[in-house]
Amino acid sequence: MIKPFSIALAAGSCLVAAQLTATPAASAAELKVLSEKTVTGFGHVESVGYDAKRHVFYTSDFGPELKPPLKDGKGKITKVSLDGKILKDGFFPSKGQVLNKPKGIWINGDRLWVADIDTV
Repeated sequence: MIKPFSIALAAGSCLVAAQLTATPAASAAELKVLSEKTVTGFGHVESVGYDAKRHVFYTSDFGPELKPPLKDGKGKITKVSLDGKILKDGFFPSKGQVLNKPKGIWINGDRLWVADIDTV
């Protein structure tokens, strides 16, 4: 089942993280949603990371079933543009690799860190 995903929520979350990291004195009142758009093409998105260097989002997607502890190999990371266009569905895992239920994304420099059920 394909679920819609709100880019505004993702953008807002990432803006909060970026804003608080860059300027600790920023208040929630100072943050603004630049656009609100609902996009489709996702299974069950758990988290979103914003890559400020490349100006894209990465979403961790459980896949078609919302069963967080299930090791089914159907998890994936999707690369999404700022306007909500899916740039690369299944950006990760690469061929021959398995991702089950990715729970969390962190971007540090040129590395994309993803936590799975029993691995990073």
